[in-house]
Amino acid sequence: MKLDPLVDRLVTFKLKDRAETLDGTIRAFDEHGYWVEGGTIAAHLPLGDDKDSAVRYLEFNKIQWLKAKTAN
Repeated sequence: MKLDPLVDRLVTFKLKDRAETLDGTIRAFDEHGYWVEGGTIAAHLPLGDDKDSAVRYLEFNKIQWLKAKTAN
């Protein structure tokens, strides 16, 4: 598997159903989407099976665009 350069990076997301951009840290990915932790996007994603986990799943088909945030 090719390593995704966005894993463990803070990313800005523009979701198809939201006007504002949101951010979060990508922790992993699979063929359907990203596992995202924290940031402003967390409140907009459903809880997974582990309700205590801070990592949530975001399907690719819900993303309009995304880009890695640059370090300041």
